[in-house]
Amino acid sequence: MLFLDEPTTGLDQEAARAVWRNVRRLSEQGKTVLLTTHYLEEADALADRIVVMHHGRVIADGSTEDVRNKVGGALITCQTALPTDALQDLPSVRSVTASGRLHSILTASAPASLRQLLALDPELTDLTVKKPTLAEAFSALTNNKDEVNS
Repeated sequence: MLFLDEPTTGLDQEAARAVWRNVRRLSEQGKTVLLTTHYLEEADALADRIVVMHHGRVIADGSTEDVRNKVGGALITCQTALPTDALQDLPSVRSVTASGRLHSILTASAPASLRQLLALDPELTDLTVKKPTLAEAFSALTNNKDEVNS
């Protein structure tokens, strides 16, 4: 078993990729590598299992996909004239963040939320729908812990 604490902190991209290759090689050889990192891209790329801790408690434990699924089905981003309150009232919405007219909507059901969103604002633009990244899931879990775990 190999323990690595923040193994790529301070490394340039080439050196970090070399560390990633070596971690993958060890894993393929059946070795156990325990990795602690704040670089969620690194965790997403290397880990078979993710454990998220918040205030000393484990709040998520599973594959990257398990952690993403824990917070919701999709992340919708769009530019809309609708106020944040109206977006929060869409079906299945867990959270809404805004930056100017650009809104990010975390939802448990993209189809239900999108149908209502398009009905309320047929003029919206820059619409994207995707699964939450590990970083977005981590943020939702640690910022909305009570809501996500209910």
